[in-house]
Amino acid sequence: MPEDFSKYNGEGTMLRKVQLRMLDILIEFDRICRKYDIPYWLEGGTLLGAVRHKGYIPWDDDLDICMERKDLRRLKTILKKELSEKYIYQDRFNDFNLPTVISKIREKGSIIKEEGSERLKYPGLFLDIIPVEKVFSFKVKNFLDYCYGHCVRSIHNRQKSLFDKMLSYLLYLPSLCLVSIVRLVSKFVPTSSIGHLYGFRSYDLVDKNDIYPLVEIEFEGHYFKCPFNSDKYLTCLFGDYMQVPPVENRMVHTTEIVFY
Repeated sequence: MPEDFSKYNGEGTMLRKVQLRMLDILIEFDRICRKYDIPYWLEGGTLLGAVRHKGYIPWDDDLDICMERKDLRRLKTILKKELSEKYIYQDRFNDFNLPTVISKIREKGSIIKEEGSERLKYPGLFLDIIPVEKVFSFKVKNFLDYCYGHCVRSIHNRQKSLFDKMLSYLLYLPSLCLVSIVRLVSKFVPTSSIGHLYGFRSYDLVDKNDIYPLVEIEFEGHYFKCPFNSDKYLTCLFGDYMQVPPVENRMVHTTEIVFY
C-alpha cells in the first residue's frame, strides 16, 4: 500500500501553504521565460519531486530551477520590466547580505525566519535560480567552489569573524581571476559537461546532451520545462532517486514563516 504523505503537506498545513505560494513564483517565472524564449529547467529536488510525486517532495520547502549563465544575464534585464510587483529579483549585488553566488526571486508578502534572514533586505519565500556553465574538470570546480565560494559567503555574511572576513577580502580578487581564467580555458576544451556556477557546489557534472532539447513535465498540476533525459540527469545527481528516503532523513529547512 502506498505511503500516505499527507502528514507532511496535507491541505491546510503550513508547509502546503508555503509550497503553493512558491508555486506561484514558479508560474510567474515560467510565464516570463516562455514569453522571451529563455530556456530553463526544474533542478535537483524539484525535478525529483516532479518525476516521483508529480509535484513537491511532500516534506520539501525548496524550489530550484537551472538555466545557463548566459541566459540569466539576459533574464535579469527582462525581469526589471516583466516581474510582477509581488516579487523581487535578488542577488548579492542588490542585497549585500545574501551569502551565495546564485540568484533568487523573492515574494514580498512573506518573511522566512531562519538563521541570517534578519540581515536580508528581501527575506521572503523564494525560487532559487541556479546558473550552470561549462566545466571541464570536476576537481578544478570543487577547488574553486571552496575558494571562491568561501570568499563570497564570508564577505556577505556579517556573522563571520573579522579574521575570516579580512582573509576573504584578500583572496577574493585572486580567486575571481582564477575563475575567469578557468572559464576562458573551458571555451577551448571539447566537452559537453556542465555544472553549477563556479562558487556554488555541484552534485556532479551532467551532460548537456541529456538536457536539450527541453521537454515538459507535470508539477503540481502545471507543466514546466525539464531535461530531455530526466532519468539520466537525476541518476547522475542522486543515484537511485525513486527510492523514498527513511523518515529520519526527511527534513524541512525553514523554521518559521510569516505572511502579511
